[in-house]
Amino acid sequence: MAVGSFPAHVAFAQGMRLNRLISAVLKHDDLSIRVGGGEGNETTSDWTRDRAEIQSATAKTDPTYYVVGRNGEEVGRVVLTFGADDDAVSDWSWADGSEGAEALMNQLVEV
Repeated sequence: MAVGSFPAHVAFAQGMRLNRLISAVLKHDDLSIRVGGGEGNETTSDWTRDRAEIQSATAKTDPTYYVVGRNGEEVGRVVLTFGADDDAVSDWSWADGSEGAEALMNQLVEV
């Protein structure tokens, strides 16, 4: 069972987790997401705050990562892994030199 427009290989619990992560990002007016992934780790979307666009771009990538940005500048990345584990968040990092990025990224992935 898929959640929203996530692909079928994303388990229901993982889709719910991704929706919470997306909501946590979009709660901040100055944050947006760019989706990337695939074999070459290309970005598949522009910066967006549109949930449907984020879900659609997620459906086109495997492996997948979300780049979190503030005003078009990268703040951090969340690496997503889909499989048996309920938590799709595999790893995350923050951009060096971006003030408050570490605390923000830790807060976002804790939802």
